Amino acid sequence: MGLVAPYVHGGHQLGKGVARGFDQPLLMLSKNSDGSNDARQEDATFGANDFHSKGLQISQVRFAGPNPAQPSPVLLATQSGNLERVGNFDKMQRLGLVEWDKPLFLFLLLIAWTKGVEFTDLPRRVGLADSEEPNSLVTTIFVSCTNSSYVPVTHLRTVTPESSFFNFPNFLSANSYQVRLSPSAALDARVVNLYVLTFRASCPRETTRDAQLIVQVNEAERLVCNEGYTGIGRSPIQVSEDVPPGEIIYRTVLKRRGRGTLSFTVEDSSLSFSITPEGVLQVPAAGFTREQAGKTFPLKIVVRDGASRRCEVPLSIHVNPVYHNKVSFRESSVASSIWESVLPLTKVIQVVATGKPVLYQIVSPSTRYFTIEPDTGIIKTTYYLDLKNNPSLANTQLKVKAYNMLHPTDQAIILVNITVKQENLEAPLCSPAVFVTQVPENISGPILSLSCYDPENINSSLTYNIVNQNPPYSFKMDGPNLQVNSSLDCDSGSMASLNFQYKADILVIDEGSPAQTTTVSVLVTVTPVNEFNPNCSKHVFSVPENTEYGYSFGNVNGSDQDYPFNKIEYSLMDADAGVFYISRHTGQLHVLLPLDYEVQKVYHLAVILKDLGNEAADGTQRTTTCNVMVFVQDVNDHPPKCAEPFLVRSIYSTQARNLKITDIDCKDEESGTELAYNIVRGMEWVTNCRDLFK
Repeated sequence: MGLVAPYVHGGHQLGKGVARGFDQPLLMLSKNSDGSNDARQEDATFGANDFHSKGLQISQVRFAGPNPAQPSPVLLATQSGNLERVGNFDKMQRLGLVEWDKPLFLFLLLIAWTKGVEFTDLPRRVGLADSEEPNSLVTTIFVSCTNSSYVPVTHLRTVTPESSFFNFPNFLSANSYQVRLSPSAALDARVVNLYVLTFRASCPRETTRDAQLIVQVNEAERLVCNEGYTGIGRSPIQVSEDVPPGEIIYRTVLKRRGRGTLSFTVEDSSLSFSITPEGVLQVPAAGFTREQAGKTFPLKIVVRDGASRRCEVPLSIHVNPVYHNKVSFRESSVASSIWESVLPLTKVIQVVATGKPVLYQIVSPSTRYFTIEPDTGIIKTTYYLDLKNNPSLANTQLKVKAYNMLHPTDQAIILVNITVKQENLEAPLCSPAVFVTQVPENISGPILSLSCYDPENINSSLTYNIVNQNPPYSFKMDGPNLQVNSSLDCDSGSMASLNFQYKADILVIDEGSPAQTTTVSVLVTVTPVNEFNPNCSKHVFSVPENTEYGYSFGNVNGSDQDYPFNKIEYSLMDADAGVFYISRHTGQLHVLLPLDYEVQKVYHLAVILKDLGNEAADGTQRTTTCNVMVFVQDVNDHPPKCAEPFLVRSIYSTQARNLKITDIDCKDEESGTELAYNIVRGMEWVTNCRDLFK
């Protein structure tokens, strides 16, 4: 019967039934059909892999070799006849794992002989002062794989006692890792002085290993303060407002006293707290004031030792108030005025006293016309105030008391004077009530004088204001007189869109209380006035001498600032007018007669501009004369003329080459023209006319 291996530790992949991993010859046994065994030896390497995963069964363990005392391979024969070599027999025998002709548990054999990853310098112990800062280096550990081509994978498995003060190993090179404190590390040798760090390393196809690093935490000489009273969830130190000066508030407690003599100071405090050489915080010498009651004062106690080390204790001191008589009014009396026509429950005035919680009460006189809200101090009317039937209501003085509802003896008194005024009900009367007029645009002086009076007080003074002007700022008021602010203008498109009408309201206000007003509407239509002379913008023109009849060569471009704009009539009035013609309504200039530059080069025209389209009477329109100059441009329209139409000259064939033959006398009627001479027909042997003519 074979024994099934339950577990195989480590190993490499098997191939074709041949074990691989060792460098010794492999001796294999196979069963013959008659039950005998044959032995053969092969070169192979063994990697004790997964017998379990392949379902291999162990039937017997034997040794091979001429001498049983010599080391020989251990052979595992399976039921199928294939063999897998696991290790050296006599080594296994010394371990007590096998005997002659007895079965062996495969997983114990493999564990004993499988090679794995190695920690070079662990386990070991390192020392670390508890003053080390977070992220400080603890040590460097070295790990290697059996196969140097592999890089071990190393991680921190456990920390005992459990702590988050150590980071995972930081990879430096193929075989080295750094171990550092974590950012949250806060070592304290008096709390924990020994940590055991267990690391686990693994390599491909090798056994995983664990190793331990023992960290000894040593107590360092340092100065450490207590946490104080400003942390989350920690209440400030409570101190009563009336605590006497010099009273102890807080006694400084240190976790570590450092070295040498200690000194204590108070910093970042808005109050002058005092502290003793022993670190006892005391109430300021002047004590606490009422203004400081209910407030919290942060500060910090700074402790320094003989080695110039320092630590801080942050504190918050809350001053608890004690009760004082607080109810009071800022004034001894107040006054208010109301109209007799106000409705019941109308607010008259509100009195406000300091101190909380405060209630209000009318002490005297007993009245049914006024009441006070106990919680707010608002005094209101309770009935209609009719001065005609109750003249005594014109002036009323109330005595009001404010008191603390929890301490009724804490109270204060204020006098409230209420004046009820007779109401002004009638508005001023004016004549005219509506004013409509028409004026020229160049008007100056008053346009309207209003006649107004107050029917309730005939001697009352009235105020006049101009409002709702369109266009704005057109008018102003001088008492009851309506005047033009600057000028009224008809010569604009915006005024034409308003039909040349100016609108405004005169607000008349009396001096009664409340003031009554009357509005007088004003509508002023402005008629135009012919104020501006027309003018022309262009005075110089040019025209070629060969232009034809009716040719248009320019526009005088007249303009008129009177509305409607630029409605002008044009005409010519000088001796040269017969040569040219101007369009009556457009100002366009045209040629009527032929022009000749050689006869006349410049024409002077007098153009008459007369404005139209305004309200001026016939014969009163404004006119302007524009002096226009027309320059005739020369055009080359005459051919040259020669004194002799043709020339006949005789020369000898032997005559010298550069000898002058004759002169040609030609002229051009166009002044300033330079003539050019060329031979166009004749003797073909003459190639350069400059050889004949100069």
